[in-house]
Parts: sequence; C-alpha cells; structure tokens
Amino acid sequence: MSATLCVAIVQQRMYWTTQENTQFILAALETAAQYDAQLCVFPELAITGFHRRIREEAKPEIVAPSLAQLRAACAKLSVATVIGVPTFRESGAVVNAVEFITRNGETAGHVEKIGITPAEATFLQAGVYRPILNFESLRSTAIVCREALDREQLCAQLAPGTIDVIFWPGIMRPDPERPDRSEHHIDDAAALAVHTGAYVIQSNWPDSLNYPEESAEQGHSVVISPFGKNMFRLPKAKPGIGVFELGDSTFRWIDL
Repeated sequence: MSATLCVAIVQQRMYWTTQENTQFILAALETAAQYDAQLCVFPELAITGFHRRIREEAKPEIVAPSLAQLRAACAKLSVATVIGVPTFRESGAVVNAVEFITRNGETAGHVEKIGITPAEATFLQAGVYRPILNFESLRSTAIVCREALDREQLCAQLAPGTIDVIFWPGIMRPDPERPDRSEHHIDDAAALAVHTGAYVIQSNWPDSLNYPEESAEQGHSVVISPFGKNMFRLPKAKPGIGVFELGDSTFRWIDL
C-alpha cells in the first residue's frame, strides 16, 4: 500500500437528476486533481442521487452516458474513483452498487450492496457477494450505508489481514429514534476496521432531498484507522472535499 496516497472524500451536494449530479461529480474531480488527489471517493448512488425519484433516474440509457463521462474524466485527470452507482442485470433488476474506476478510466470491478432495507427492496435487488478487488495497489472492498451495522456478517465475509481499505459510501445520520443521538454505525465500522486491519473511508451525503429537515446531521464523513481510531471527521451538512494523505489525522477542506 502506498505510504503517500492522496485521497479526496467528496461530500456531494444532491440533485434530483443524473445530469445535475454528474456535472457536480465532474467539477469535484477537477478540483480534487488540482489538490493532487490520486483517489476520489463519492457517496452512495452518487450518479443518480438517492431520493424518491430514483426510479426515474436509475435507467441504463440515463446512467451509461454519465458513467462514460466520468471514466473519461478519470483518465484525463489520472484520478481513480470509488463511486455509488446503480447497476443493471439482464433480468432488468436494478442493484445498488459501488464502482471502482482506475486512473486509466477503466472499471476495476463493482461491489454490490447486500444488506438493503425493506424500503430499498421495493425497487432494488440485493447483492449476493462482497469481492475484494485489487485496486490501485490496494486490496479494496466496500460496505454501503447501513451495512456497517451488520457487524457479524461483515466480519464473516472479510477475513483479518486480507484487505487494506474498506470504502463506505452512504447517506447516514444519527438514529433519530435514539434520544442520545449516538452513532452506533461509527462504532460498528471501527470494530470492522480492527477485525480486518483495514482503513475505513466513509463518504456521506451532506444533505437529503427526501428529508431536508434532517440534513443538519448528515455529512460528517469519518476516516477510521486499522486500530479503530477516528482519524478525523469532515464537517456536518456541508458540500465539499476533504483531501488527506492516507494515514494522516489532518485534512484540507475545500468548499463546493
């Protein structure tokens, strides 16, 4: 694993359309490259946005041109990308997935969300397998949003010492049903980091179109060390980019 890997976490402003989200993503990639980022990490379903209109946006004829633009930008800027996308099966099923794009603009693989919620299951099909990918000299995989709470299943899927980085795109906030506002998902992600000996890098949406009143508690993306320590948190409810060297406990914040 590179000792000087420069990573950019994008807390992406959410829009209703794939076209608008794609324009934000491309601009964020340009900015990240200006700050020497080698790897850019985006949230869950970043291409389409994660909102009630996703059925209108998660269609191959809409998503494919945006992904082509993104891959071309990665190659032009020499920035690898981990990004939430819908993928499509021959049956017509739509899957919530994470695409890994190399600095050459090639797709290294996908990780599908296995632990979908009942609400997601009305439109999205669950994944069945969590691969470990050889990605930019990193043994990598992803967990998506509230999958972090499935600690036992994740520990069974990911053996200690087999992985360097776990990417964690999502749209998360403290559980509103818990009066103490505790973040159990962060505790479970830290336990997974210790179990695997891997960094956990979250990229969280900083806003919600479905529940705008809850946006104040979103964002706040975390990077967790292989020892379970929170290296840092990005701002709450703010679109922007946090740029850091993997292993450092400081970052540079760029408003978007």
